[in-house]
Amino acid sequence: RACVSTLPLGVLKHGTIEFTPPLSVRKREAIDRVGVGVVNRASLLFASNFWSHLHASNLSELFIMLADEPLQRTCMQSVIFDVSRINGAPVLSAIYAGAQHTRACFDGLSDTQIVDSVMRSLRRFLPAAPTPLDAVVTRWHDDAFARGAYSSYTRRGVNPSIGARFLESEQTTLFFAGEHTWYTEPGYVHSAWYSGHCAARRLLGGDEAVCP
Repeated sequence: RACVSTLPLGVLKHGTIEFTPPLSVRKREAIDRVGVGVVNRASLLFASNFWSHLHASNLSELFIMLADEPLQRTCMQSVIFDVSRINGAPVLSAIYAGAQHTRACFDGLSDTQIVDSVMRSLRRFLPAAPTPLDAVVTRWHDDAFARGAYSSYTRRGVNPSIGARFLESEQTTLFFAGEHTWYTEPGYVHSAWYSGHCAARRLLGGDEAVCP
């Protein structure tokens, strides 16, 4: 019998999962040293694409929002994406990046307050922007099944090669997959997908050419 763990790095770092027997020192060191980044978004659905006049075609997918006053930057969206083409519906998605920034903008606020904040930013250059029909707000940093959005190998003093330890099996029966294990290109959906193939090959004792 064998198992492939796809637990996010944030969950592994949080210590809510107990392994018996305990994970190796090498694995625990990798979990402790590799960081976890935070990105959240507030996606707003509107009745129509009222911003279409801003570009000649609907090929542009990015609005860049900048605060007018330095004080406002403490809780300003990093960017607002036009994701209409992707979703097939008039949707704008505000991105909040960085752990401190996200906590300043999200902690203690309701989804309604966050959406209101996005609308205030949007109405700076589109004063007639209507009230959205619906909205979805993520809180990956507080989600018990995520504890963050992606792994980060950019901490000072962290050698990315430490990520190779995630690929080492535990007791030859426990294997790991997930974007954090694909240390050559962490943080992406396709990295998680590739890592699953790698873990399956290792578990079955097959060709590991698909691994980093």
